[in-house]
Amino acid sequence: MDEKKRKDSWTVEDDKVLADTVLTFVCEGKTQLKAFVEAAPILGRTRQACGFRWNKTLRKQYNIQKTKSNQKS
Repeated sequence: MDEKKRKDSWTVEDDKVLADTVLTFVCEGKTQLKAFVEAAPILGRTRQACGFRWNKTLRKQYNIQKTKSNQKS
């Protein structure tokens, strides 16, 4: 069966931009929601799509609590 790639698939580069944006915002004491708003136009996606991707796929790869505790120290 010939498997076709969706044209709106997330690339490794897209994931890196989203993750870097979210982690930067969290380290600066800002919210993840604001990070999704910031990343959306860069990635050509909605903020909801960015939030879904972060929560469903990327969040597991990053220890957000550790990042938040480092920011407070």
